[in-house]
Amino acid sequence: MLPDAESPLPNTEVHLLHSARVGDEFKVLVAHSGTESRAPRPVLVMADPWAGFGTAVEMTRVLRFQGQMPDTVVVGVGYRSARMADIHRQRTRDLTASVDASVVSEARPAPM
Repeated sequence: MLPDAESPLPNTEVHLLHSARVGDEFKVLVAHSGTESRAPRPVLVMADPWAGFGTAVEMTRVLRFQGQMPDTVVVGVGYRSARMADIHRQRTRDLTASVDASVVSEARPAPM
């Protein structure tokens, strides 16, 4: 975890997680909209938080303050790089639908 000073927003944590599956490191942002309670809270998870994480966090904080939303944890799973070329390549890898051949072959009807 990186200290709050290196986080994009106050009361936000940054965790770097390595994925052996894709051979890459992900930047996971965790923002708290209220208390630091250990009690279960709703979680809003965002893929690719590059442009919308700050907005989502501040909206949950405003709505909580107004009593219109419970204390919510916002989690953004993104990338370490800030270069758009890298982000675009990683988005394509992670967010493009793909086919699992083992599932497709099992789902096909047998030839008649």
